[in-house]
Amino acid sequence: MKHWIFILIGSLVLFQTSAEAAPTQQCQGLNAFSNQMSLNKLQKTMTIELREIYKEKYQLTKDFHRTRLDIMVGFILEEYTHSEVQMIVNRTHNERMTQDHELKISMFELLQSFSKEQKEQLTNNLTNQVECQKNNLIQRNKTRPKLGKILYQDLDLSKEQQTVLLDMYRDRRDSSFSTPKYGLHHEDLLEGYLDGQIDEDSSESLFEQKASYEEDFRHDEVELMIDLLESFTPVQKSQFIKNVAQIKKL
Repeated sequence: MKHWIFILIGSLVLFQTSAEAAPTQQCQGLNAFSNQMSLNKLQKTMTIELREIYKEKYQLTKDFHRTRLDIMVGFILEEYTHSEVQMIVNRTHNERMTQDHELKISMFELLQSFSKEQKEQLTNNLTNQVECQKNNLIQRNKTRPKLGKILYQDLDLSKEQQTVLLDMYRDRRDSSFSTPKYGLHHEDLLEGYLDGQIDEDSSESLFEQKASYEEDFRHDEVELMIDLLESFTPVQKSQFIKNVAQIKKL
């Protein structure tokens, strides 16, 4: 039971989605915007800019998860109050949403510059990307350290504490978050645009709805994490801090 919980919670509490993982040479989702396409000079510049935003987002996300670890330790050491934790999480969330919005704008500017033939090729590229992304995820899961297991190892969690972790997992499972099919951000907006179901204006409204939803979700997720940290015994707190230090060395 405990082993099952640790594996599930790993990606839930802390770490990157597939689209936010470090870029690899193979199976890069962004290649779909250029593979077998004849791009003009402006479009080439736009694809370069899009890649730069992805690199910046990867680093910001990496810093975000490191910050989450530091916040949890700081809360245990009474360096942060409950409200201060939520304030920091809200700030980092807003920073990520600002960058997400920049990424969406850049992506739609590129999409709107595409001809009918280029859009058709992009659709074909995305279809081909699905299987590649699946294989990429399988390989990544085989080699990636089980960070969730490390975070909660040797804590001897009570049944009540395990229940809190399960609540966090169920909330994530039942949320609107999904594993990227192509290794990209805003895949739902991209698919809607290519299917002719949304335009740039409606994509803006949908983005704002998603950002608001994620803000509420993050808030509730942090509340559960604080409940768990507050329930720790002194021995559990000491072990948890050691576990965080181990993760930060990876």
